[in-house]
Amino acid sequence: MKVSIIGFGLIGGSIALNLKLVNPSIEIVGVDRDESNLDYAATHGFCDVPRGTIGEEVAGSNVVVIATHLDAFVPVAESLVRVLSGGELVMDVGSVKGWVVNNVKPIFDEAGISFVPAHPIAGTEKSGAMNAVKGLFDGARCILTPSSNLPEEVKRARLFWELLGSRVEILDPYEHDSIFSQVSHLPHLIAYALVDYVLARDEGAALNYAGGGFRDFTRIAASSPAMWVEIFKKNREFVLRDLESFISVLQRYLEDLKRRDWEALENILDRVSKERAQMRF
Repeated sequence: MKVSIIGFGLIGGSIALNLKLVNPSIEIVGVDRDESNLDYAATHGFCDVPRGTIGEEVAGSNVVVIATHLDAFVPVAESLVRVLSGGELVMDVGSVKGWVVNNVKPIFDEAGISFVPAHPIAGTEKSGAMNAVKGLFDGARCILTPSSNLPEEVKRARLFWELLGSRVEILDPYEHDSIFSQVSHLPHLIAYALVDYVLARDEGAALNYAGGGFRDFTRIAASSPAMWVEIFKKNREFVLRDLESFISVLQRYLEDLKRRDWEALENILDRVSKERAQMRF
């Protein structure tokens, strides 16, 4: 088996690392402009063919995974169709799927190359192949948004992610984007905003007293800003919808505080606390 991974950062590197743990004989072709990612992966045994640009080495792969930032997807797709033979299955790992279905999938469809949009729900706030995680996909969901794909293509995609330990689900691409705006994209935006707010007050002096609650709440604000701007841009409509709705929720809390309506505030917090305690992720 041969797998080519375009973009050898945290997710791409973790895919390669865990494939090697499943079967060391799988050949991994890694493509990344950052030599440090490829050097680390090659040194640690989870990249067999490191390359700085897309070339003939990716042809004939069983699977090609696009794991770059979203803004690179279109040029990567255009480069891939020039070198692939047609038998490869191409997938991405982007967290916005409607835009991928509209702008990336047609490039592969026109070239007669199988492409199934995918989103593994796994990762950390860190980046780079040196932060690849063993078992990152074990038990984690992977969402496929196959749109017009043939059943055989979807079956191949499902088997790949199940090989990595993922629980595969199928969603409409726009339903996916609506869901992940609420549970991923909006939370990242809020985490950035909270850190920004505290830093702006008294030059961030309060941070000297921040504890575990602040640390846990804002951990994701250490994620790549460039990556998240791309996500907000590609899923703008849903993020705008949810941000405006979230502001209206904050407004309700604000009004209770202004009116000193402690009973109303406690009722809200009590309901939310009980619901959160029952959640299982």
